Amino acid sequence: MLSFYTKIEDDKSIMQNYSMTLETESMHFASLKDNNLVMATISYFGVVEEIWKVDYVTFKVPIFKCKWVDSTT
Repeated sequence: MLSFYTKIEDDKSIMQNYSMTLETESMHFASLKDNNLVMATISYFGVVEEIWKVDYVTFKVPIFKCKWVDSTT
C-alpha cells in the first residue's frame, strides 16, 4: 500500500514522501519549419500541498493538490 503525505506532514518525518512526478504525452510540431506532428513526453514535478479522499462507497480515490515546479527555466 502506498502512502502519500503533504509537505507540512512530511516535515515532521525522517522519511520523505511528499512529491510526485507526472509524465504526459502529447502531440507537438517537430519544429517551426516542419509541420509534421510528433509524440513528445513531458515530465512535471510537484509538491503535495493537500490530499482529499473521495469515497464512492465501493472504492476511494485520492485527489492531490500540488504546487508544480516549472522545469523549463
